[in-house]
Amino acid sequence: MYKYIFRRILLSIPTLIGVSILIFFFMRILPGDVVDAMVTDETGALVFTDKQVESIEESLGLNRPLHIQYLGWMKDVVTGDLGYSFWTKVSVGEHVRRRAPMTLEIAVLSLIISWIIGLPVGILAAINRNSLRDYISRGIVILFLAIPSFYAALGFLIFFVLV
Repeated sequence: MYKYIFRRILLSIPTLIGVSILIFFFMRILPGDVVDAMVTDETGALVFTDKQVESIEESLGLNRPLHIQYLGWMKDVVTGDLGYSFWTKVSVGEHVRRRAPMTLEIAVLSLIISWIIGLPVGILAAINRNSLRDYISRGIVILFLAIPSFYAALGFLIFFVLV
């Protein structure tokens, strides 16, 4: 048992590294970057000179090779230095700490609700296998799995406000 858990933990390390590389490079490939957002106004016109843009890129380390940027980014992530928000000038870690309790509350509540709904539906489907109740319960579950969560949340919000 312990060998299995240890082997799974060891296998998760390359997976986490691969996912972090994908996230980093996809964020670099996407059109537009933080410097563009910082140096342009609402109309898209440049507010800073090219020299100022270069100095901003140098201060952020965006002029370094990608692999060096990635290693610096990973060092910051591992040490917990998430930097500062460009707009609010507050630490990103502080933003995360401020919003973490509400996020945890929502996650726990959604888990409890899914158990309250999922267990009886699963038991009903298992008891009445291949019956009309089973097909209806499976259909409802598949429908809710297929609907994006933000649409389902909006629908529930509107439903419970109107009822």
